Amino acid sequence: SAEQAAETTEQAAEQAGAATEQAGEQAAETTEPAAGAGQEELTETQTAALTVGDVNIGEQATDAVQNVEEALQGITDAQSAEAAVPALNAVNVKLEELSATVDQLPDDAKKVLADVLNERVTELKTLAADVTAQQGVGEVVNPALEPIMAKLEDWSQQPA
Repeated sequence: SAEQAAETTEQAAEQAGAATEQAGEQAAETTEPAAGAGQEELTETQTAALTVGDVNIGEQATDAVQNVEEALQGITDAQSAEAAVPALNAVNVKLEELSATVDQLPDDAKKVLADVLNERVTELKTLAADVTAQQGVGEVVNPALEPIMAKLEDWSQQPA
């Protein structure tokens, strides 16, 4: 009957819509890593090693690196440097909160964290050096940036 045909068509349309949505989400996930070089997802092993309570330290630390990268990439002069300081301060607060948890990690988990951060922090140091070398930028950004870099560098070192 026409009624059944309409129902079947409606179901097919819903399924197609759901499939399209899913494909769109997968496409978004696939294109994401290319945007931030080094935006690798953590492996399950890394996630397991770096989750304390319900805090995924690896994810939070890599998010922090990404936030710093984004803040630094927007800096072209003293004015944009001043605009970036609140974002950097926010990252610093987040890292302060994470510090206690990172300190509690066993050495093998600290090694995993170092592996996760090492390359990203090296790239971030290069970016930071380039940005802060611009006239009028270093003195504005460094007070907010230096404590962040110190923590991230510390965490990206293998435990002795």
